[in-house]
Amino acid sequence: MKRTLVTVLAIVAISCSDGTPTSPSPGGATAGPRQTLLPEMVAPLNGAVFSTTGAPVAGATVRVLDGLNAGTTVTSDANGQYRFERLPRADTNLSATAVNYIEDRRGVHVNGSDMLNFALEPTPLFTRSGTGNDTFTLPGTVTRMHISGRWSGTGSPTFTVRLAGRAIVNENLRTTTTYEGVHPAAANGGGIVDVLNSPNVAWTLTEVR
Repeated sequence: MKRTLVTVLAIVAISCSDGTPTSPSPGGATAGPRQTLLPEMVAPLNGAVFSTTGAPVAGATVRVLDGLNAGTTVTSDANGQYRFERLPRADTNLSATAVNYIEDRRGVHVNGSDMLNFALEPTPLFTRSGTGNDTFTLPGTVTRMHISGRWSGTGSPTFTVRLAGRAIVNENLRTTTTYEGVHPAAANGGGIVDVLNSPNVAWTLTEVR
């Protein structure tokens, strides 16, 4: 009798462990429903992005840094104005960024009435000076540059500047002594600058915005 009972239990155990995966129980580690905020729990937030010089900054990205809406962004319009339609009513940190400006971060309590303005400080203009040949990288944010060169009056008077392999300045300064000109950067901004064949020329390259 005992041997028969053991055999039956063994058969039951084998049939229950046939390798077929089982579904997780309702109490397992599964993702719960996304939290839905009631209308009274959210509010709009608007404001403006200005330069520290007082001018509005168009095309600035305003980003939520924390809370349920972390990572949400909006873009400022031509007047520097921005608006979030629905943010949780809570203390929230945000940032504003724009090309050629330093990021500004600020906090606000979102309640539907308080505004949040940003003041962005312009980044310094890129500039590089030297005498004779040199090679350097122009930052990608530079779209135009002013180039000047002055021949020392002795030796070779040639002044050659290449940007991304393309000659943009190729002058003989024996007669004029100096060169001044404004040139675009590479197609997407920036590029490798080579000052060549210019051993006797003092030059300066300055970003133009």
